[in-house]
Amino acid sequence: MHIPRAFRGRLPTILFAILTYGAVYFLLHLLYNPIGQVLPRQWTDSADQKVELPFYRLVDQPSTIRIKQKVIVPRGSALVLPRVSGNRILIFLNNQQVAAIGAARGTGNIWTGFHWIDLPDVAGESVLELEITGAYDLGIREVPYLAPSGDIALFRWVTSVLFNELYWLVLGLILALGALQIYYAQIDPRLRKTYWLNTAGILLGGFYLFDFAIRSDSGTMTSYLWARKLMLSAGYAAPLLMLMAMEYYTRKKLYFSKFTLLTTAVAAGLAISAGSLSDLKKWSVLTAGLAQLNWLFLLIIAFRTRHNVIVFAVTFFYCTLVGSVFSMISPSSHIFMIQIGYVFAITSVVYNMIEEFGRVHEDYRTAYRKSRTDPLTGAYNRFILDEVTVEPGDAVVLIDMNNFKVINDAFGHHAGDRVLVEWVKSAQLHTDQSDMIIRTGGDEFIILVRGARETDMNRILEDFQQRVSDLPASFSYGIEKIQTTLHDAIQNADQRMYAHKKNSRSTWIRRLWQRRQKKTA
Repeated sequence: MHIPRAFRGRLPTILFAILTYGAVYFLLHLLYNPIGQVLPRQWTDSADQKVELPFYRLVDQPSTIRIKQKVIVPRGSALVLPRVSGNRILIFLNNQQVAAIGAARGTGNIWTGFHWIDLPDVAGESVLELEITGAYDLGIREVPYLAPSGDIALFRWVTSVLFNELYWLVLGLILALGALQIYYAQIDPRLRKTYWLNTAGILLGGFYLFDFAIRSDSGTMTSYLWARKLMLSAGYAAPLLMLMAMEYYTRKKLYFSKFTLLTTAVAAGLAISAGSLSDLKKWSVLTAGLAQLNWLFLLIIAFRTRHNVIVFAVTFFYCTLVGSVFSMISPSSHIFMIQIGYVFAITSVVYNMIEEFGRVHEDYRTAYRKSRTDPLTGAYNRFILDEVTVEPGDAVVLIDMNNFKVINDAFGHHAGDRVLVEWVKSAQLHTDQSDMIIRTGGDEFIILVRGARETDMNRILEDFQQRVSDLPASFSYGIEKIQTTLHDAIQNADQRMYAHKKNSRSTWIRRLWQRRQKKTA
């Protein structure tokens, strides 16, 4: 069988992600192993009919089942319910209510995690009763057990973090990541659509994740129905928006994008059209299958990226999605890892964004450097003067080339360019790294000298003239210490420079006249 080369290159990472998922699943499975006394599987309902645990059933309308069992409750015991399907649970001991999970309206979301109920101390045999109310399903998916309260403190904390707090942590990370991507969209116009679409996809995925968070109440039955419709639809739309973001990022039209749009529309349409919670539950099996196709396409795109971190995270996340669907339809499975999968998925997005932002930042630095750098000489250009800060004691050296037009006319503009380049090299050689060499015009420069130091302009002149010994090149300069502002210092240095240039021109004319006199003698 032919395996695409890109896929073969990612195969070890994919296998590692699947093995990691299996390892995490196994560790979570250990949490479901009873710590104390497992209760009997045979219970009776209110009509004295036998009920075998675990059990699970769908209901067409809100229904209640009450089951009971005779137990001996050791002192300091807690009742552990690993997973109960329903929306409200009442716990009775000897006809006395000892706990209630979920609000009286029966719209609690309590089916994804563990529940612990500290039982009162009673002597002898007692009757334990569980009353479960479900809007669309009922069941006990794992046999309850009694455990010493003092022995399961760490167990309570671990399961609470994994099945309760972790959802809220992930939702917080999603909001923070969305805000960060919106910020990135403002500073990188080229990827603006990518960031906006990816932000929308992540936020919709977070809203879908809210369907797995434990909460005691979801309002009325009508509001609960519409909340679940919207949450499921958000879960279907999230991968579509992420795929669209990938299209803009890669600048390639994905061959299955139209099919993904179709599956999303069908899945969301089926969810929205459901007339009751029971209908929505029945449709969710089919719509979940369609949604898996969307996430599968996103997984295929991830395989094409050059980042093994993204391939690993998205593969792990997809495994948690498939596992969650299997847990919803199978009475023997009860482990939900979608919140952990989302942590991996967000990690991959953050990794990609950090790398992308690093590239954007480097591009920005390059563009900024070019905008403030003279392309011929490598010195700063005059725009840097608007940004520099100076202190009293710094000095300004204003430089202007002598006879620069003569050099251009007599030897060509390439010779003039060479003069400018070699002067900058000489200045860099004999100034400090903290000093700034700035080209302000055609043949005009400024050296901004930091601190109370003197710049040996004669050494610069000697080095410069050695570099261009075949050309009649020299320069004039004026030095002024900064007392008030940079602008004032430049004006004063300019006056000194012109005085120096006048003297340099007279000296140059006198030397030229002397050379001509020698030739005629």
